[in-house]
Amino acid sequence: LHGGVSSGKAESNPVASNFQDNQNTSSKPGFSKALPQGALSSVPGGDSMGFGGMAPAPPPNPGDEINITLEGLDTSLKSPKWQLRKASYLFLHSRLSKINSSGDHPMNRLKGEVVYEKMDQTIPNALKDKNAGALDAALTLSLLYADSCQGACSDGATNQIMTSLLKGTAFSSSRSGTLSSTEELVLKLIEVAPEGSSSIPDIFDLIQEHGLKSRKPKVVLFSAKLILKCVHEFGTGVLPIPKLSSNSETLIAHSNAQAREAGIKLLAEMCRALGSKAPLQRIMDKLKT
Repeated sequence: LHGGVSSGKAESNPVASNFQDNQNTSSKPGFSKALPQGALSSVPGGDSMGFGGMAPAPPPNPGDEINITLEGLDTSLKSPKWQLRKASYLFLHSRLSKINSSGDHPMNRLKGEVVYEKMDQTIPNALKDKNAGALDAALTLSLLYADSCQGACSDGATNQIMTSLLKGTAFSSSRSGTLSSTEELVLKLIEVAPEGSSSIPDIFDLIQEHGLKSRKPKVVLFSAKLILKCVHEFGTGVLPIPKLSSNSETLIAHSNAQAREAGIKLLAEMCRALGSKAPLQRIMDKLKT
């Protein structure tokens, strides 16, 4: 595991505090017994525009109730109602928290199927949710998943999760809480990436392609700040210098002044870490032109 980010578990039951929002987060040997099937407590719910809609969902009908069960999870996760999807993400978060608290499970050693048979596939799909409230719940679930489950450590999972974040609405959100959770999840993916895997280079490749080169200034600036945060948290001993150099070069050539400033800061951090400007002289020369 890579240092730099706390590996503490998320709160065990975020259901009660999260349902007020009506806007669009490996295996221990011998541990295979899932919790008894059952439903979470009911919460208000209603209709929404579903995955394809960007507009805020209408207020839920106080007379409606949402009951999520393990047996009905396949259906509720795909529901066009954002309240059902959000409740499903929180159901899985609560279930995973209970399994974590039921024994001493090493970080990233729990099998996702102990929680839900399609857990590993559910995470990247949940992070594509276009409803803001449901996405925040998906981010909360994904952070605990990355901190607990073996599946989060694979190169393929990292690629899928990052692609969902970048191609979805997480990087372009106007909500500070969503951006904070997104940043925390990316840092966690770097922390849990196995030594020698391609996960970390893949993360920066994807940020370069879909973040720094995005047509949305908001996405570009968030991506730039995220890269700087990664450098500050982990240092260049963990992060790939060639990828960071490419990120810096892209930012320095950007038309947005704030993006260019971030590129210069990133370049300065790399020079400081390397103890010399020589390895990055080619990029330094471009600052003079």
